[in-house]
Amino acid sequence: MSSPLKRIRDYLTALPPGALTEDQCDDVEGILSQCWNHLAGGEDGGMDASKLNDRTEKMRWSPPNLTFVIERHGGLVRGSSRAEVQGWTVDLDRKTASYAVAGHRRLGNVSKPLDAVSVANDIGKWIRDDVDDPRLLWLGATAVKVRIAEIIPDDGPKNTVRARRKRMKKALNSVLEPYGWRPRSPTQWIYER
Repeated sequence: MSSPLKRIRDYLTALPPGALTEDQCDDVEGILSQCWNHLAGGEDGGMDASKLNDRTEKMRWSPPNLTFVIERHGGLVRGSSRAEVQGWTVDLDRKTASYAVAGHRRLGNVSKPLDAVSVANDIGKWIRDDVDDPRLLWLGATAVKVRIAEIIPDDGPKNTVRARRKRMKKALNSVLEPYGWRPRSPTQWIYER
């Protein structure tokens, strides 16, 4: 057995089976991160040794298995507001690490629902009535740019922002079309009549 795997086995064998204390978890995380690359399957699920320290939860020793859960944030990078929770089992006899998705966890505050139709009705009325509003940039008497970032800011989860803007575009098109206002293109927020 390699030296790092022997260290973790020696440490855990000295403990009674069951949940580990916070101090024991800290010790095990440190030793485990040193031997993680020696475990078959350790790279599965986007895991690597650097992601272990200060992130494991519910660590248990059930010889020869060490189990824990860990929150993975890959979805956040892609715009999700939820993190995947992985349940890991390290089998010291087989020198393997395996995981299964144990659920998901919402991170941060949940955005309030957007009533795109009501907001589109308001914006449509401003455009029809030639209202000077900071959310509108008039490009002459027959063209206006909707400053969508003022209405639906970029500061939320990417998928949420994208979906809200898509609903807003559809609703605003429906509100303005009967009055002769058309989008310059499907992707722009400029309307012309």
